[in-house]
Amino acid sequence: MSTAHEVGGDFYDYFWNADGMLWCVIGDVADKGISAALSMARCVSLIHVTASHLGPDGRTRSPAQVMTLVNEELCRGNATMTYVTAVIARMDMESGELEWCNAGHNPPYLLHGPGSVEFLGTGHGKPLGVRRAITYQDERLALGSEDGLFLYTDGVVDAVDPRGEMFGEGRLDEVMGSNAFLPPRDLVEKVTAAVTAWLDGVPQPDDVTALVVRRAVAVTAESARRLTA
Repeated sequence: MSTAHEVGGDFYDYFWNADGMLWCVIGDVADKGISAALSMARCVSLIHVTASHLGPDGRTRSPAQVMTLVNEELCRGNATMTYVTAVIARMDMESGELEWCNAGHNPPYLLHGPGSVEFLGTGHGKPLGVRRAITYQDERLALGSEDGLFLYTDGVVDAVDPRGEMFGEGRLDEVMGSNAFLPPRDLVEKVTAAVTAWLDGVPQPDDVTALVVRRAVAVTAESARRLTA
């Protein structure tokens, strides 16, 4: 995360849950200042609590179920109608099963092991905190042995250079296509460096946030926990 000159509402998180799954979250509160920070903290807390509940089958709720419950809670007492966009993903590092849900956020990229990328521009749900009784839908796919997921906020594509031109999805596609083979940290650095160069000294108007998770060869949940400990 590269923060803006004003307190913004971007957030990201990843955590191992009781069912052995790796959960990844990225989001953006449509507000600035202290109110955005408070909304962000509330949203992250709700996601953690809701995603940690184990059902009778020993599994946690799906990302869409978590999103549905978080939306209902955020709608309570939301007089200012501050909304939140987010992507929640649940990954089984052993089987490669990936489930994700998108609530009005920038769609993620799928990183293929050989170094190619696929834009997952599906599954747009409504942003969180605007209207109750919304049912969100899960998207599913199987990750290969070195596949991964790239999540980002609109501060990446909405960055504006001194001429007033946006960085845009096309340029992000180019950066991703040229660097998709890189390890997660290096890929994030390439993207954020490209955005910084595009700004060319213009004050950063929004947080620039990116999160990459890649499945390692023959990884197990236990070995992955040791790697991220």
